[in-house]
This record gives sequence, structure tokens and C-alpha cells, in this order.
Amino acid sequence: MAAAPQDPFQKLCEEATCSICLDYFDKPVTTECGHNFCQGCLDQYCGDSETEVSCPQCRENVQRGSLRHNRLLANFVDITKQLENQGAKVDESEGQVCEKHQEPQKLFCKEDQTPICMVCDKSKEHRDHNVVPVEEAAEEYKDRIYNCLEDLKKEKEMILRHQADTEDRQYLTQDFMKAEEQSTVAMFGELQQFLKEQEKFFLAEIEDVMKEFETIGDAHLSRILEERSYVEGFIQELEEQQQLPAIEFLQGVQRIMQRIEGRKTCKNLKFSFPLALKWKSWAVCSTNNFLMGLITDFKDAVLSGQQEQQANITLDPNTAHPQLVLSEDLKSVTWTENCQDLPDNPERFDKYPIVMAREGFTAGRHFWDVIVGSEEEWAVGVASKHVDRKGFFVLLPDRRFWALGKWGGQYMALTSPCNSVLNIKHEPQKIRVHLNYAAGFIVFFNADTGHDLFEFSGLTFAGETLLPFFRVHGKAHLIVSP
Repeated sequence: MAAAPQDPFQKLCEEATCSICLDYFDKPVTTECGHNFCQGCLDQYCGDSETEVSCPQCRENVQRGSLRHNRLLANFVDITKQLENQGAKVDESEGQVCEKHQEPQKLFCKEDQTPICMVCDKSKEHRDHNVVPVEEAAEEYKDRIYNCLEDLKKEKEMILRHQADTEDRQYLTQDFMKAEEQSTVAMFGELQQFLKEQEKFFLAEIEDVMKEFETIGDAHLSRILEERSYVEGFIQELEEQQQLPAIEFLQGVQRIMQRIEGRKTCKNLKFSFPLALKWKSWAVCSTNNFLMGLITDFKDAVLSGQQEQQANITLDPNTAHPQLVLSEDLKSVTWTENCQDLPDNPERFDKYPIVMAREGFTAGRHFWDVIVGSEEEWAVGVASKHVDRKGFFVLLPDRRFWALGKWGGQYMALTSPCNSVLNIKHEPQKIRVHLNYAAGFIVFFNADTGHDLFEFSGLTFAGETLLPFFRVHGKAHLIVSP
């Protein structure tokens, strides 16, 4: 047999009951996972825990600081209590007897929100009140509670969606940062390995030069010692010869004089290293100077690229096309149909409505914001200082232009061989341009939401100066911020 349908009022009471104390909710609070409990019950359940506990119903982790008072549920509980007190649960066929008049309570006073009998309706107390049959009142309040339940269920669904979205974003962010951490460790490890190999190479070079110096020095020293030994022996021999008696001395004097006259004085004992070895030693010894300069440049490059800097951009009036009007503070640009009488200097664009910034970059990481509004026919980006300024040409990366813009209701990136149409859901009012010179990429973001719009990567700038540039036509109005 099919189960008997549950009494609707009983079901309402269950919906208004806390799963911990099994009584009506008292100051109900809602957890991140969408479950409701009495504030006192949950405080008692959490005990001394200050931060995180598990939900009593689903066991998911709950942050104490994330609990929210559910006023809508509190109102729902109050209405349920009123219905219970008014005897809504009593069988309609029997009704309920008025304690004062002992008459069936078939009416309901809306002002006092209480069931009354026919005698009460005629009394002074309820005479001017809005009174309706109990069945009509019950249906009205059931409808209100039903609507309240529907709102609560929708609120719960919304909370669960936000919870899932937050968790997804949190996981994605954590995965991204972990990947960045691993990449950073790998790159520093590769750099350390390279430095160790270079240290080994330079130390081996120094050791080779030291061995050559030692070999040549030892050979020369050996020659000196040999010559010294000969001279000392000859000195001893002459001193001994001088001590001999005259006859014996003169008998050997001829041999001694021949040796003296035939002896050649050592004149080439002055030590000097070969010129090639001197140059080699100089090259090795200059390694430290080279490394010192390299370390200084490396530190400067790392420190300048480590801190992303917000560039203070101003427009260069000497580059502006004659139909572009710049503000006095050189922060905004608009287009006009009339050409201004301006000198045709070499840096001015004469065919395209373009203006460049005064500030250029040759290193580091920089960003700047451009307010683009909702009008069309504009482009913002980065260009080489040496791009063409005269005549017609195509704004492409091959011509050293990297830009994003809006034409004909579409957002596009200026790419080769044709522009890339961008699928952008939220129309940006402000564009943020990021330039990482050393890494070789330029990225465009929606500055208000942080969503990336397009990225140029794998670029090589080779020391060239890069300038922010702006293209404006029609009703477009660009403002550099700040």
C-alpha cells in the first residue's frame, strides 16, 4: 500500500525544526554548505573551536566567521509557531472551541492573528477588525509560507552555486600558483646549474694558466740554479788556486787563465714570461672584472623586472595626427573632422589618426590603463619608436605594432596575416596594457574585471625603445589613467 501523505502542517513544522535540538529554530544561522541550525546549538556543538568545524549534517568544513543569520527562516519559524498556537493542526471537521464563549472557532482575526468564534466577531474587541473564515486564513498563510520556502530554496541554490564557483576558482588559482612555483624553482635550478658549469670552466682556465707559469718558471729557475752552481764551483777553485805556493800556482796558471778568458758571462738570466702567456693570463685575470659587471647588470635586470611598475603615461603632441585633439594635461585624445595647422615634423603621423606616448621603455615590467568607453574605432597598444610615421601602412606585429581595438561592433587584436576577432562577454570600459620587456610579451586585460583579453608572446625587442600608442577615429575618446 502506498504510504499515507504527510500532513502539510507537520511538514511545515519539520522544515522549521533544528536537526540538533529537534525544536523550532532559535536565531537560525546558515552555513557555507547551505544547512541551518540554531545559533546556540551550533555554538555548543562547535565548543572552543575558533576557526573551522565540520557541519553537523553533511560533515563539510565550516568557517566560524562565514555563518550568516537567516532572517527569512526566522520569519518562517514565527509564522509556523503562530499557526500552531492557533490550532491549525486541529481537524477541520471538529474545529476548536473558544475558551471564553465555548463556541467553535470558525473565524480568524487578521489584526490579532488569532482564531475567534462567532461571538468574538461581534464583540467590541474584534468588531472593527478584518475577519475571515479559518479555511481562507489557513490557505493564505500556507501560501505565504510556501513562497517563503521557495525563496529559501532559491537562496540555498544560489549559495551552493557561489560556493562551487568559489571553490573552483580557488582550486584553479592554487593550481596556477603551484605551477608558477614549480616553474620558478626549475628556472632558478637551471640558472644555478649553468653558473656551476661556468665556475668550473673559469677555474679550469685559471688552473691551466697557473700550470704554464709554474712550468716556465721552474725551467728558468733550474737554469739559474745550474749557473749558480757552476759559478760557485769556479769561485772555490780560484780561491784554492790562490792559496798554492808560487811554483805550484804558476804551473796551473795557464789552464786557469784559459778558463777565465774562455768563460762567457751569463747575461740572459733575467726572467720574462712569453708574450702569448701574458695575454692569456690577462684574459683570465680580467674574468673577475667581467663577472662583476655581469652580476651588477644581472641584479639590475632582475630587480627592475621583479617589481611591476605603473607607468605615468602622457601623450606626445609632436607625434599626433593633425585631426587629433589632445587635452591640456596630455592625458586624453579625441578626433575631429577638421585638420589642425601643425608642423609636418618627422615624428608626426600624417595618414593614420595615431598619437604616441612620450615615455619609452627599454627594460622592466610596466602597465598602464586606458579608459576606452563604449564608442568604436579605437586601438591601444605598444609600438617601436622607429615605426613608419608617413604614408599608409598596415598596423601589424611585422611592422612593430602590437595592439587591440574595436571596429564595427567587434573587438579585434591586430595580428598577422589578418586581425583576430575576440569573443568578449563583458564589454570593457577600461583596458590595462601589460609590457614585460625581458620576457617578450604584451598582454591586454579588462581593467575592471581582471579578465585577460589577448596576449602577444614570444616577442624579441633587442634593445629597441617601445612606446605606448593610441589610434582614435569617429566618436571614440581615449583617456590615459591615471
